[in-house]
Order: sequence, then C-alpha cells, then structure tokens
Amino acid sequence: MFTSGGTQPVCPATNTCTATLSVNYNSGSTLKPSTAGIAMARAIAHLVNKPQFLTGSYLTTAAGVTVAKCLDVQAPSAQNLMGSISTTTDACEAEGTGIAHSSSVDLATLNAECSDANIAALIALFGTTCAPAALYLLKSSPVVGAASCTQASIGVTCFPSQSAFTYPGYASSLDLAAACVYLLEAGFTTTGAGTGSFAQQCQNVANGVGHLNNNGLTALIYIRTDPKRKPYGTEIADSINYLYGSVTVSGGSVTNTGGTMNYGINTSPSYWTIGQIASIVFSVATVADWNIYTGAFTLGSTPDHLFALYHSQFASTLCGDGSKSTFPNNYPIYCDPAYDTQANAGENVAGVTFPGFQQAALLGATRGMTDAIFSGINQFVSLNCWSHQPSTGSGLVSVQGHGFEAASGFLLNMQPVPGYTAGNSLYNCPNGDPLVMRRSMAQTTTHMNPYTATTAWEFEPLIQIYDSMLAVDPNSAGLCQTQPGGSAHCVDWMTTSHSTSFDGTTNLSTQTWNLRGDIFFHDGVAVTAHDVCFSILSDKQAPSANSFPSVANVVSCTAVTNRVVSVVLTGNSPFNELNIGALFILPEHVWAPICGGVSAGDACVTPANLASTTLDPVAAGDMVGSGPWVCNTSVGVSTIAGQASCTQNADGSAGGQALAGGARILLNRDIAYMRCCANEQTPEHGIATTNLQALEWADSNKDGKVNILDIASAAAAFGTTDAYFANPIYAATTSGTVDIGDIATIASYFDEGLTAPFLGTPTTAHTATPPIGLTQINPLTDPFRPANLYYLGGTLSGTTLTVKAVVLNGASTTITLNAYTETGGTIFLANDNYFGAGTHSLACSTSASGATAITLTCTVPASTHLDIELIVAGVQVILTSVGPTGI
Repeated sequence: MFTSGGTQPVCPATNTCTATLSVNYNSGSTLKPSTAGIAMARAIAHLVNKPQFLTGSYLTTAAGVTVAKCLDVQAPSAQNLMGSISTTTDACEAEGTGIAHSSSVDLATLNAECSDANIAALIALFGTTCAPAALYLLKSSPVVGAASCTQASIGVTCFPSQSAFTYPGYASSLDLAAACVYLLEAGFTTTGAGTGSFAQQCQNVANGVGHLNNNGLTALIYIRTDPKRKPYGTEIADSINYLYGSVTVSGGSVTNTGGTMNYGINTSPSYWTIGQIASIVFSVATVADWNIYTGAFTLGSTPDHLFALYHSQFASTLCGDGSKSTFPNNYPIYCDPAYDTQANAGENVAGVTFPGFQQAALLGATRGMTDAIFSGINQFVSLNCWSHQPSTGSGLVSVQGHGFEAASGFLLNMQPVPGYTAGNSLYNCPNGDPLVMRRSMAQTTTHMNPYTATTAWEFEPLIQIYDSMLAVDPNSAGLCQTQPGGSAHCVDWMTTSHSTSFDGTTNLSTQTWNLRGDIFFHDGVAVTAHDVCFSILSDKQAPSANSFPSVANVVSCTAVTNRVVSVVLTGNSPFNELNIGALFILPEHVWAPICGGVSAGDACVTPANLASTTLDPVAAGDMVGSGPWVCNTSVGVSTIAGQASCTQNADGSAGGQALAGGARILLNRDIAYMRCCANEQTPEHGIATTNLQALEWADSNKDGKVNILDIASAAAAFGTTDAYFANPIYAATTSGTVDIGDIATIASYFDEGLTAPFLGTPTTAHTATPPIGLTQINPLTDPFRPANLYYLGGTLSGTTLTVKAVVLNGASTTITLNAYTETGGTIFLANDNYFGAGTHSLACSTSASGATAITLTCTVPASTHLDIELIVAGVQVILTSVGPTGI
C-alpha cells in the first residue's frame, strides 16, 4: 500500500503509518442501516412463529392442506433461490411438497444470533441451548391468541390479543425475551424489570415483570384486510403492546388493552384496504408517516425483484441517489450500500445471478430490509363453463406462478365450453352476442396511470389495454431461453425478431427490435419505433413507479426506421431482454402532449407530468393502447357511451382511475388486434378480413411464420385454380385463379407470425407439427385449420353468402353449414354456446370442386346478423359471424 519512495502514498522507512480504507460498494447511497434499525427489525421477526402461523385456517384448506410456505428471506420458494446453500435444519419449508428449504438461510446465518452475547446469556437463563428453528425464531411452540391469558401461560400456550381473533403463531416466551433484548440493544430501556443484565431484564419482561419504556410515544401500523395478512399483523401489534406494558392484569388474567401500537388512525385493531392507504404507504411525498406495514408482492419466477424493489436508486432521491419519484418501487426507503453491491451483481453481472441475489437476500433478511413471513400457494375460483380441461380448447389460461390472478393476461384465449350447462343456471357462462367475461378484483384501485400504478389490481386492466414487444409462454418461467440457464419461452409478440450484441470494451449492450407491420393502436394509428422509444425513455425520465428498474440501464433509444428500434444499455444483464421486452408500449401521439411534447429522440420535454399523482388518464379518456382489449377507441371516446372513461362507479356515474367497491371497468376485444379474432371476418386496416385471418392464411405451410417458402408456394400456383391460394377474399380479380392480390397479401406478412422464434415443422400440404412446448393445452396454432379442413372465409354479395373451405389430407368432403339468424329470442343452439340466441337455420347448398375445394352457398335475409357453424363428420369445427353489411 505504502511506498518509501516519491510515489504517494509515502511512508518513510522505519516509520509507522496508518491508513483509512474506504469501500467502494458500487452504490450511490449515502445512507446505510443504523445499528438500532437492524436490531428493531430482528426484534419484530421474533414476534411471529412462522411455522405455527401457517397452521391457521386462513392458510389451510378444509382437507388440512397448508397452502403456503414460511420464509427466511424475501424470495418465494418457487424461485429456489437459496436451495444450493440453505440448511436442512430450518423449520420453514420442511413441510408440505415442493423443493425443501428453497427460501431458508444457510446454517451459519441461522445460528449467527447465538453469538450475540446478550442472546447467549438469555438462552442460558432459560436453561436451554441455542438451536434456532428458523431465522430469528429460537423456539417454535403452539401459542394461540385469546381475549385474556394467565401470566404463566403467556408465550407457552396463550397470548393476550386486543383483537377478537384467535390466531396461532404468537411468540414463545423465549422469543418475546429475545425481541426485548434486541430492543434494548436498539436503545430502549425497561421500567420495573430490574437493573440486571439485558438478559435478566428481558426474562422479567417476558414473564410480566416490568416492561419496555415507550417514552409516552406510539408506533403506527397498517394491517391489510387480506385474511392472510391480518393475522401476523395482529400478532406483531399485540406482542409490541405486551412488551411495552400496554396490558391490564385483573384477577390473575392478563388483557391486552393496547396503546403503544396505533392501527392507523385508531387505537383499537383496524384493518385497511389498499385503496384506503395506498397514498400513505406507497407515497413518499410525506416520509415517516407509517412504521409497520403488512406488505405483499406479486413476484415473478426470477429473483430480480431484490434489485427492483430494494436497491437504493429506486427509493426516489431519499437514499442520496436515484430519480425523484412520489411512488418509488423501494417505498420502505431501504438504503444499504452493501446490499446494493450484491443486488447489482445479481442483476447485471452475467454468471453470478444466483450468488449475487443469494447474498442480497441474506443481507436484506439480517440488516432490516423486511421480515419475510410466507409465500402463498394461491387458489382461484372460476366457472366450469370456461374450463376445457381435460379436453383441449382455449379457455382458462393459468400463468405459471400466478394462476388466474389479476394482471395475468391471456384473456383473449377464453372461450366457453360448447354445450356446457351447469346444474345451477347461475354458473352458466353468459350467453349472447357479444359474449361477456367477468373478472372480479379483490381490492380497489387508486392509480391506473401506467406511470403510477403499483398493485396487481391496478395492472389488471393495463395489461389488457397495452401490449409489449415480448410475451412469455404462460406454461414456462425464468429467464428467456436465449440467456444462460434460461427456460422461459419468450415469444416475439409485437416484433418479428430481436437480437442483442455486447461490446466488452465499452461495457454496452445494443438491442435491435424489429416491429411487426400489423400492429395498431386502438385509434387506428400504426405502432412505430418512435412509440417504443417514447415508452422506454419516459419510463426512465418520469420515472415510472413500476417500470423504472427495468429501464435503469438504458443509455439511449433510437428509432432507426419506423419499424426498427435500437436500444443501448450499460452492462450485459441477463434480465435486459425481458426488462425491455415486457414494457408497455404507449402511443406517443397520446402521451406526448401531456408531457409538453417531445424533443429530438422521442424524449419528453417535461417527463414528470406523466407521473403526477393528480393526472387521471382514465377519466380523461387517454387509455388508448394496442393490446387485445379496448378502453378508448380514441382520446375521449370509450367503451361506455356518453363518457370519456371506460370505468363506472357503483352508482352508475362515470368513473376514473380510483375505483371503490362495486365499480366496473368495461373493455371490448380489439377485433383489429393481430391475434384476434377467429370467429370474426371483419375488414381491418385495409385488409378484407382481420389481421389474424390474413396472417394465418399467408402462413401456408403452417410453421408459425410467413417466410420465403410460403411466397414461393403461392407464386408456383399463380394463374391456377389452386383450392388454397385462389382465395376470393384477397384476390384482385374475380377470375377464380391465384392472382396478384393473393400474392401481395402473403408478401405483406413476410417475416411475421404468432409463435416466433418457436416454429413448427411442416409435414403434408398446409400441415405442420406445432412448436414444441407451446401447446400444452390447445394443440391448434391456426384457428382456421381445425381437423383436416381449412376455412378460407366467406363473401357476401347482395343476399348470397358464399363460404369456401379446403379439405386437406384426403379427408371426407362431407361438410354441413348452419347459419343461425339472430333476430332475438333465447334459444340455445346445439353446438353453439358462443353466440347463443337464434330463430332458425338456413338451408345451404354444397358443391365440391375436385377433391379439396368446397363451396357452400346460402341465401341470406337482408339486414340479418348470422352465426356460421361448419360441421365436419358431426363435429363443430368453425364458428364465425356475418353482419348485416358484410362478413
């Protein structure tokens, strides 16, 4: 370190020199956890016996199955973050099924508090040895809450609760005393507990002799109404009240009268919805307006939440770095340079994802970040009429790790089971046209602005309205398969392809995103690279409450062309691909006026406007997206006639983004969406059909993407009456042959598809095996090609309806067409649970041309809406709609 020459630092020969070393944590935080703060967090952890807590009815089924795992660190067991280093002696995750101890700490961390001199002395006083059952749990005893307890039973079998509930999981007397020790180490004192050692005083406090001194002050706890969070919040509040002497003793019974813990604005137990307290807990406009909160998170399958939720740069500017934000991701304002080092390594250093996040999780669990309690194994309820299992079909789509939870997406796949009738008519799917799907949300909303939304319920409508460049196959999880160790099927959703290159000399990664040509916002404006750059840059500059961590590494975003985006990021994080690919793409032409317009490069002039808490884009009718469901068809025009917003309050008045109980959000499916809709033949964006119908026909070899082979096959049939390629819907002439209109339609979809980069394997004509791994439930990747029939579509001339289909692989040409008029009534037609009401079927003639081409012709009454049903070999295979003015 020192030199004896002329180069600094110099320490002359024979001298003794002292140096002070500083650690570079690679963190901008100027703050760190205090010794007192760490001690208080450890004290609170001792107040909940997590293994016993899981036995309550709120986490146990009627059959006695526990539907949760208790945790040592804030990483759900499904992520298996800690499995490679955890001890097997931990009581958490020893129960039930799954990967044992995947969220437990290592043995050294588990036993570390045994080395605390005061804890060691306490254990000796209790006449036992130090053998923690879990992190900060010295003894696991079945202690249950009660209205009152005898002093001798407190911490043994009973605990006095201020609430009316009797929850299991209260602390043992040893853990109560341990919590007291940590609170003394934090600087509190006792009164009436003697003047002995910390261990002696705290043994007395646990036994009801004296108590901690609250100095006449109170602490503020917000406990959620969630039946799984209410119990442990109550246990913490009751235990703190007991330790600080907020009890009465009468006739040998101890009653918890409260007084040290305030439940929000009340001194008696009170429980709160997210809507009631979101602006208190999640906003940092006012700091230190709460002390304890029973939080919960909807997490993914990877542990990068440890970076996004607790790195100091995401705590607004309150840790000394970061960007100003009213609703930061790191709302507890956890500032810890040592933690930042490990979380940053896990997020951004390739090859050390798990080791980095393991160390971050350990630091967070032991240095006052949060006290992890449990991860739930959530169960969801749905009507059976939506479930096609065990048969195949598109119905309920369960997202791995999320089930059918709010913000899980893929609602466009939902179709009712044909012919299903429930024993009770209340449980039938809604019949009629249009079909209605209803989803309930467990909590109210405060912000549905994409820049300020924070909860799963606020993201529920957003994820339906807005789209992203990538989507993850719901049956897979983890990093994208393109990343080291990745297993998730990341599908090019709004893109045809994407790639990343890394320059080690500059430490910069460059992503290239190639946009599809058939993506449009709900107001008909095409999505361009400028919209992508605007979304990325504004998420960083506003900053977005939820998406800021995803764009923290972004250096620049450039619209190379209208359909090519170049994003430059620092480092080579394995999370960069999904961080950028999963962002909502917002319309620049709608949001730019809100932020004062854009400067060169699609950056907002005043980006903070977007994240203003007074901005209500729902009420203003600004919710124009490009996703599968529509809120606003243009700014100020919504799905609810006569109002700008697509929300409605319980009293029927126009709603905004803050919705109370009984309110509703009305979204309509976007027929122009590139993945919609198999039962509609509606001209969209200059094409004679929906984008989906044209795209799937253009992909003639059915491998999942339109490529040169498809164009070559069509070109080879040019001028012929090929049954497949001579499509009257896209033809430029009425010759009945393959013409330039057919060829041009196919060419317009070049390089586009539905499942790329996962493609099927062509076999026979217009037939392919589907992409491996993407068809766990529904084997159909082309909805217009069920069985051995390809539905080309229909044309309506006057009152004559002509429907064309192609029989494949030598199958029978015996096809029946039924066309049901919808002029009213409530007749439920056989095999037709999609459209419901009808009066009669029309007689249609059938003609075959050669061995494959089938033409069905019907005379259609004027101004009639029809539902068309094609039946092959007695099985319904196609449903579509024909309107009064066309198909």
